[in-house]
Amino acid sequence: PGKQKRKFSSFFKSLVIELDKELYGPDNHLVEWHRMPTTQETDG
Repeated sequence: PGKQKRKFSSFFKSLVIELDKELYGPDNHLVEWHRMPTTQETDG
């Protein structure tokens, strides 16, 4: 049997994305994602 491919999200425990403060404002420029035990793996 071939090696099973890992889903993209399986490579991360958490992500923090910083967006442009001038476009999104000082209070809405961060996007945070944290893996939970119930999180389904995804490729998108």
